[in-house]
Amino acid sequence: MTVTQSLYERWLAAPDLRDDTEMASWELRLGLLMACALEYVLSWYQRAQRLIDFYDELEGRFLRVGNLKKDKERLHAAQLLARRGRHQRVLWHFDEAEQACQEGLQLLQGQELSPLWTHFLCEYAHLAATRGDENLWLQRLDAARSSVLALPGSERAKALNQITYMQGEGYKRLAFHLRKPLALARREQAARLAYQLFQEWNGLTIELPGFESLVMQVSRAQCLILLDPAAAIEEAQRLILVVQDHYPTLLGKLSRLIWLAEQRLQMGDAGFLTLLQEGKTIAYSAGYQLL
Repeated sequence: MTVTQSLYERWLAAPDLRDDTEMASWELRLGLLMACALEYVLSWYQRAQRLIDFYDELEGRFLRVGNLKKDKERLHAAQLLARRGRHQRVLWHFDEAEQACQEGLQLLQGQELSPLWTHFLCEYAHLAATRGDENLWLQRLDAARSSVLALPGSERAKALNQITYMQGEGYKRLAFHLRKPLALARREQAARLAYQLFQEWNGLTIELPGFESLVMQVSRAQCLILLDPAAAIEEAQRLILVVQDHYPTLLGKLSRLIWLAEQRLQMGDAGFLTLLQEGKTIAYSAGYQLL
């Protein structure tokens, strides 16, 4: 992050080269690289607004979605929309996040690049799960599966795997949803389904392979908060040793996991359900998602 930030700031201090298409493309790529570094370093639960602001800066400096003509420009714009849209969802800016999915799919029309194409389809479905609309979430997952059937065989298999993984994320979102009055047994069932789907994962998202593997492992451990909280704590402590040197953004996520698993052990079924239903947790802020 330090190296890319230094390079990016030096580039910005140079004469404006945006009229030079090739140089502007390199500048944008450097900006996107810096954004990736920020995503992997900044604390998971504090990074969203800062990243949205930075992606807004990149978009304002380089991209106008309606004026993109070259395939490379359209691909960069789609990458930006994909990454910013996830953070808009985290802050419950649902309209902006849905618009990002729609614009991203339009940009990729005719060059349906898996996994980026599949990312927008999955994210569109996951927005419904985050809202707590289970029926719409399942409908959009079905639509996503139908949309990737036209991809070539190997790409289709990867895309379907990516959708299956995101279905697990949706079940996890419902299991810990704070604004749905779900019984504990229903939450445990959703967590169990999510855990099973994560077990089937064999990798493919828009992230670096090492990072996506760790995110999946964290998601799987989060499910254990409801299924086996002692095992959740043990797994989180193991993952902390891995992520602290490579992807420190996940440290906050793991700390929250441990705290919630401890509450599950201390409070019992009734107390923990009350915590979820009323959102009474110091780990929960500003009305956004718990995990």
